[in-house]
Amino acid sequence: MSAATSIAILVATVALAGWGVTWFRLRRTRAASVAGVAAGKRHLDDEFRHAREERDRLLDALNDAFLLVGADSHIHFANAAARRLFGPRELTNRPVGEIFLGCWMPHGFRTMTMADPRPASSSAT
Repeated sequence: MSAATSIAILVATVALAGWGVTWFRLRRTRAASVAGVAAGKRHLDDEFRHAREERDRLLDALNDAFLLVGADSHIHFANAAARRLFGPRELTNRPVGEIFLGCWMPHGFRTMTMADPRPASSSAT
């Protein structure tokens, strides 16, 4: 075996070893990053839960009915006064129209009719 071949084999072995070390370091760094992201997510979830509980306590302390309604017109939160006002019905995750317009009732749908506002005409023949 010539000296050039021996040097080429040595260089290839060192390069392969370097690649292996780099792969191991990247894998270890990725595992640490995944663990850090998971810990950060748990922390944010805890903070969000704490903030929601504090909001609920503050709004439940109000004597007036208070509803949080999303852009989708669904009720996302009803404080204690609102729950007392509307009785045993579940308010959250329902369209606000069902609650205020009386479309959703325990016994089914209710329709309302209005009288004709025009005065009755007396037709003399």
